[in-house]
Amino acid sequence: MTQTLFANVFANGLATIGILVLAYILLPSDMANIRVMQAYVIIGVCIGSLGFSTGVLKYSVDFRDAKQEFGLLDHVVKINFWSSLAYVALISLLVHPNMLIPLGDLNYYYFVGVLFCIPVIVYSENIRNYMIAKGQFGLAANGLVVTRLLAFAMLVSCTYLWRFPGYIVATLITALFSAIWYFRHLDPSIIGNSHHVLSDYVLPVNFVRFSSYAMIGNLIVIFAGYGDMLMLNAMVDDRAELGAYALASVMQSGLMLLTNSVQTILLPRMIRMHAFKRELRRYLLHKQLILALASVVTALAACVFVFYVVTFIYGQQYELVPKIFAGLCFAYVMITCGTLSGSVILGSGGTQINTAIAGFSIVVGFLFAYYTINTHGIFGMMIGKIAYGIVFCILSNAFAFRDLRD
Repeated sequence: MTQTLFANVFANGLATIGILVLAYILLPSDMANIRVMQAYVIIGVCIGSLGFSTGVLKYSVDFRDAKQEFGLLDHVVKINFWSSLAYVALISLLVHPNMLIPLGDLNYYYFVGVLFCIPVIVYSENIRNYMIAKGQFGLAANGLVVTRLLAFAMLVSCTYLWRFPGYIVATLITALFSAIWYFRHLDPSIIGNSHHVLSDYVLPVNFVRFSSYAMIGNLIVIFAGYGDMLMLNAMVDDRAELGAYALASVMQSGLMLLTNSVQTILLPRMIRMHAFKRELRRYLLHKQLILALASVVTALAACVFVFYVVTFIYGQQYELVPKIFAGLCFAYVMITCGTLSGSVILGSGGTQINTAIAGFSIVVGFLFAYYTINTHGIFGMMIGKIAYGIVFCILSNAFAFRDLRD
């Protein structure tokens, strides 16, 4: 399990570094377009998978009957292939020139081309989660590390050589390589016995229900991280400003990676301690205070670093980044101050409460952003992010400590 955690941290950290490198090569308008495409792709992976990739992670652990196990994975892969293509077709139609969703100066054919990596990514996610469910942690971790290393090398080199079109080509190639890698390392018995799948096999009702809830929860998390780019893309015309916001948001996501890693490490112990509310309350207060102070120090250090270094590295075209990043850092601190309380709620079985808190906080944040973007431009979204962080912090702590009352 430690291998999986390390691989996730490494992969996400490398992806963040990769975007920072691309910002040095590309124009701010290109960075804005990349973040918009990433938003549609990651949302597409979530919707296209129908939450099944998370369901595979949970349900494949307990299967003892080979035909049932093969049947589940076989049906998931086939259904997700068509559901992913349906998402690609729908979004391609909606963003077509003069249709509902604006793309700004993003080339329509580049955009649609990137969307076709979604079915491939969904396949890779299903196989990787199946490996984790079967206890093949090392294999799954190696796959993530290898594919992300290749992606980093391909994206940087192709973008350097051919600029934005190079990024498009590299994205498609690395997605395809990832799917091939996982297919080649899949248990041969799965492939060899695929023809034994019962023709009348249907996915378990509990599996579909759990996957649906997982998809909704994942979508809320995704909108918290990428919804800002979609709103700004629709409401802000200045692509250079949007590129500056994109770079600042990538830097903030790097900070969030630290918080999420700490949460992942502490969550199992919090779940085990839930029967002992007094001890858990003290533990939560202690760890949350340490994490809050650490987030403040980290945010201040990051702001100083960005203020003095970003302009030197990226030039005047990203001069708005330090101001935007400072606001996003405040939102980061607020979110961090409620993160471990969210783990306590999750440990008590309050998955729906956690989802409701996150969803309500996001809605409040987007409402603030919507009504302030027209007057404050790009900084209106920063205000919305801060509002989201404050509401999330208040609600998470309120519900967690209510649950821990004697």
